[in-house]
Amino acid sequence: MTIFNESDHPRGNNGRFTSKESGIKRFSDLTELEKRQKALRVRNVIVAEVKRGIIHKTEDKRASDVAYEWVDNNIKGDIPTIIGAVKFNRKTVKEDLSHGFGQEKLDTLTAVKDILERGTYLGYEKNFQGETNENHYFAGKIEYGYDEKIVFCRVKDSKGGDLRFYVHEVFTEDEIKSDLARHGVREADSSRLVGKPLYKYILQIIFNVKSDEEIQKALYLNKLDYEYMKYLRMSKRRIVN
Repeated sequence: MTIFNESDHPRGNNGRFTSKESGIKRFSDLTELEKRQKALRVRNVIVAEVKRGIIHKTEDKRASDVAYEWVDNNIKGDIPTIIGAVKFNRKTVKEDLSHGFGQEKLDTLTAVKDILERGTYLGYEKNFQGETNENHYFAGKIEYGYDEKIVFCRVKDSKGGDLRFYVHEVFTEDEIKSDLARHGVREADSSRLVGKPLYKYILQIIFNVKSDEEIQKALYLNKLDYEYMKYLRMSKRRIVN
């Protein structure tokens, strides 16, 4: 199995990897093999465990204020990721929640750090709405109470050169696959997608794997240990602390 070792790849002054082998690639340039590999990891590796109701309103505080306090108390400094240090603080969380939130999104805010650090980096793209800054996409599976969820995170490359967490959304794998079964991946419609529908579309692309036979072939071609990946699927390997 090929393991990416950070020490083998230089970083620039901004903390980002500069080597071509770092895995930082435009999402639209991913090969089918790369999509399958990312899908396998997202589906089979649990990167965080989240309790239900961990962030909720109180008699004297709004739920959003409790979320801001949680970040203040639990996040110290920028988050190290494959693309460099990402700002994750009260300001970025406020922007995240401005897109709308429910209990599920509040609770899974506590998993964002884990997704950025240990989740799967999906790639980057320019903003579809005409902006020139790049958007980086991460995803990872979590245990949410007794359920499993897939958390999608978007990181924005600001004009000043800083990387900042922008928004996260939560999906079930069945939700993504059921839409695929009904509609497939419709590339012609993608340019009009924004927000959560866009993030679901990105996940649908990497989940659009036809069969286990194709997965096995992809693993063989890349000289990966299929038995190890099979073990991950059966055991739901955890990399939570």
